[in-house]
Amino acid sequence: MDGLLQRMLDHNKKVQESAASAFAALEDKATSELGPYCNIILKQYTKCFQHYKDKNIQILYDCVQTLAENSPTHLAQPENVNLLMPALIDRWQKVQDQSREMFPLLECLSFVATALGPHFAPFAEPLFARCIKLIQTNLEDGISASANDSYLDEPDKDFLVTSLDLLSSIIQALEENQSTQLAASASPNMFELLAYCMKDGSNDVKQSAYALLGDCAIYIFPQLQQYLSVLLEILITQLDLTEANDDPEAAIRVINNACWSCGEISMRQDEGMGPYVDRLLAKLAVILFNRDVPDSLRENAAIALGRLGVGYHAQLAPHLANFAPPFLHSMQKVAWTEEKGHAYKGFVNVVLDNPQALEKCLLDLFLEMANTPQEILTGMQSEGPLPGFKRVLATYKSMIGDGFDGFLRNLPQQQYQALQAMSS
Repeated sequence: MDGLLQRMLDHNKKVQESAASAFAALEDKATSELGPYCNIILKQYTKCFQHYKDKNIQILYDCVQTLAENSPTHLAQPENVNLLMPALIDRWQKVQDQSREMFPLLECLSFVATALGPHFAPFAEPLFARCIKLIQTNLEDGISASANDSYLDEPDKDFLVTSLDLLSSIIQALEENQSTQLAASASPNMFELLAYCMKDGSNDVKQSAYALLGDCAIYIFPQLQQYLSVLLEILITQLDLTEANDDPEAAIRVINNACWSCGEISMRQDEGMGPYVDRLLAKLAVILFNRDVPDSLRENAAIALGRLGVGYHAQLAPHLANFAPPFLHSMQKVAWTEEKGHAYKGFVNVVLDNPQALEKCLLDLFLEMANTPQEILTGMQSEGPLPGFKRVLATYKSMIGDGFDGFLRNLPQQQYQALQAMSS
């Protein structure tokens, strides 16, 4: 490690380049093992920032972001923050808005913000404001290029992608009141810019835009809420598989993020989504029924649909018999997380509104209920699916009567016992 760090400041630029590349590879393989040496590493990096240019500084950004990804707790220690951030801010102030160095710098800062968390707060405001400016400038340039295509080149979409990603990282990193203040003071309005990015012609831009939308729903929902009527209209349009015709892989990533952000909004919007529920159901159901799309997309659509049921189960209930089989089939493949717990909380709300509709796949639901890990059942408490599972068991026990126990015995013994314990 020490040998490579020394060679990163060799007098020969090619040696510097090779040493920096080698050190990035070492960081990647060593993962958290380099954490205790963060201070030593950063001292050398700060010297490199003073000398590197062009290709070498791009490799240096890669070194920093790999360290941030693998050793966040060590990087967030005050002595390390005080070493790294002045060097990065110095570069940030020197790099021009049009420079291609801005891309790796923005990407690097995204990883650093995530690693530092609240410790990133002292540096956030000017970075946030400049990202907003970069997005505005590049959207305006894109409009100008479209109007005068014989005179102007299409702007580089990487400016939009990396700026959106850094906004996401900052919003995640800071305390809610700090993120809220940054979003509220953004000029021009961040959510109006986000709406344009969600409609951009580039899948990469849209992918990052929907990631930012989901993060805003999680971290600064009150700020987002007043713009939802506009943003949901755009989101519904995006949940369309015909969007995947030109570049299927990239388009699927966009739709995945749109599904995820839809689910995050559904968890928090108690009122106001009613006018959109039927259209969201129609779009999500088309994805669920399509066997030609990747499993991951059907799974994300299922989770979004389940989470929509948390607050809007009455509107979904009449359609339960149609969407329940593909929903349960997709959900069986999803690892148990809090998101899956939320989805089942919503789904059982729908089931309780229309229990007769589940006749053909009731055992599939019971199997999922029985296989739910204890940390989801007890750890999520009222936020999770357990209260709904208990009500479902009680409902079907009263409907089936004396035959209920015999019906449950169609399940394997372990799952049968799990449901018996759950219903007691």
